[in-house]
Amino acid sequence: MKNIVSVVQDIVNVFRAESLLRNVEINYEHESEYIPVTCNEQRIKQVFINIMKNAFEAEAKECKVSVNLVPDASAVSVTLNDNGQGIDPTRVKSIGEPFYTTKEKGTGLGLMVSKKIIQDHAGMLVLSSEAGVGTTVTITLPIVTPKTPSE
Repeated sequence: MKNIVSVVQDIVNVFRAESLLRNVEINYEHESEYIPVTCNEQRIKQVFINIMKNAFEAEAKECKVSVNLVPDASAVSVTLNDNGQGIDPTRVKSIGEPFYTTKEKGTGLGLMVSKKIIQDHAGMLVLSSEAGVGTTVTITLPIVTPKTPSE
């Protein structure tokens, strides 16, 4: 069991130095200090590194990346949003397929691997994008509910 707030904070902190070099603004918001999820921390971090890397490469003049954690009764949604060039709607459905990429030097494997990791954690990864506006990736993971003494 890990605190997803701390896991995501670690990744945001890793990208803070790069954000200064690339002139990228990062906004990180969360409603709670502790949101427990069952996860392999290294694999979940790999997902957030892949998504943040994609956001940083979104090619906006004044790049902004927002990271928001919002829990509900049974799950937490982690939304990463960038204001980059976005992806044409006809290409969005192919994102995450092996070897399909919109990047000149990409492999098309980062998002595919990320989706698989999230599925292995009983979660969902949804990507939406609008050309000229930006891209949003929402990752939903189940929250660990504490057991009552009678269980």
